[in-house]
Amino acid sequence: MSFRYSAFGLDLICDRPLPHVDASEDAEEGYGPSAGSVAVSLSPWSAAEAERAADGDHLLYRSRLTTEDGCPLVAVARRRDRTLAVRYADGTSFFLAADGSRIDVRWHAPSNLRDAATYLLGPILGLILRLRGVVTLHASAVVVDDHAAIALAGQAGAGKSTTAAAFAQHGFPILSDDMTVLREDADGFMVEPDFGVLKLWPQASQLLLGGADLLPHLSPTWDKRYLNLRSFGLPAARQARPLAAIYLLDREPAPGANPEIDGLRRLPALMALLVNTYGLMHFDRDRQAQELDVLARLATRVLLRRVRRPARGLAPPQVVETILSDLTVHAPAIPTAG
Repeated sequence: MSFRYSAFGLDLICDRPLPHVDASEDAEEGYGPSAGSVAVSLSPWSAAEAERAADGDHLLYRSRLTTEDGCPLVAVARRRDRTLAVRYADGTSFFLAADGSRIDVRWHAPSNLRDAATYLLGPILGLILRLRGVVTLHASAVVVDDHAAIALAGQAGAGKSTTAAAFAQHGFPILSDDMTVLREDADGFMVEPDFGVLKLWPQASQLLLGGADLLPHLSPTWDKRYLNLRSFGLPAARQARPLAAIYLLDREPAPGANPEIDGLRRLPALMALLVNTYGLMHFDRDRQAQELDVLARLATRVLLRRVRRPARGLAPPQVVETILSDLTVHAPAIPTAG
């Protein structure tokens, strides 16, 4: 039996159910492949098998961050059969077809299926999309009216998921969390919907929901939690929307007691977009050059704004109100009634 999970314009056809996300309602045995399908095989293996599988690999990238014994937190290699191997220090490995049509997922102790699924539905899926020529941003996205979306971009810890959750509490449907997938057409850029799940740290859960332990853990080995939007009665968009604006959540605080939002010149805007691409493609200069062309067009076609929040005392709902007020001034064609 196969299990189908649809997001970002793709169909993941898995040989076992995934934690955290809901299978598509029509995910029946015998569901056939399509141009957007990705076959996913998931299975545990031994540490010895993992070591043998690395023989002959050509290293393409290794993270600067390492474990205490010097092992990179993540490494990417090209295998003899031209597939990409992505290996995490916790024992989780992924083997990706060069055309992005298949992923083999393997893990050994101390890793587990929930760890593997967390990587799969985040950076690995981002890499698959980029192998297929689709640009992704490190951003969450929300629908601000029936016909437009905004992206909330930023580095880890900038508050993307927390701000998106606050938008949902105001009645604005969430399109995606942490990864915003862009598809360019003649009219601009469309944002594809994801699985309808938010990933939040305990302090964000406390701030938004009134309790740090109200949400289940992504994995027994991670402190981060996940929130199924529909299970909590929060709106999740199911259809792609045109991208109207990108708000870059700057970790540098505003000097005063209130948030500050300002514009970005074209070159700084382009650099900010480059920094906020998603999906482990540091090793492919040709593909990075292609993405630079796409991002240059993006920087000229959507509103780009920078948000700086006070160091203390600003709750996520206030950030939402500030962004909505900014939209009424700089993008008045977009209604912002939740």
